[in-house]
Amino acid sequence: MQDLLQKLSDTKFKLNGYFSDDPVRPQLRPPASGGDLAALDAFLQARNLVMPASYRLFLSTSNGVSSLMNDELSLLSALEVARDDHGLLPEMVDEYPACSQFVIGAGNTPECVSFDVDTSPSKHGYEVVWISSIGEQWRHDNFEAFLKGYLSVLERRVAAQQKDRKNLKP
Repeated sequence: MQDLLQKLSDTKFKLNGYFSDDPVRPQLRPPASGGDLAALDAFLQARNLVMPASYRLFLSTSNGVSSLMNDELSLLSALEVARDDHGLLPEMVDEYPACSQFVIGAGNTPECVSFDVDTSPSKHGYEVVWISSIGEQWRHDNFEAFLKGYLSVLERRVAAQQKDRKNLKP
């Protein structure tokens, strides 16, 4: 998990460098404490939800990642997830009730990343859905698949930028 998260951070930073003279590097946070994980477990149990194993491993490796998706959208810490208010627009909560109960990514944007609690909490966990500011959904079978899928997208975008720049004159 540590290697995957570091590669995500490095690749996103590289991509950010193509669009900014002062690119933002996503910051991996220290691992969540036992108390933070217990607080999140209690929050979830009160809602009859379970924490997927891959998500617990993530939090045990990095208690969130700032600016991972964009400058304003981060993967939240355990205690941030255990809040009722993630700054979601009321319209988003109304339209996506199953995705507003276990929000794992939020920020100063109408987007969010969450577990869809209407999907089966199999041994790999709920589906992860990234809902854009215009309501588009990007879904993955579980949290680990979400991270790997996002890394794949970032790597393709970096490759496209590199290819595009080969055609530029000095």
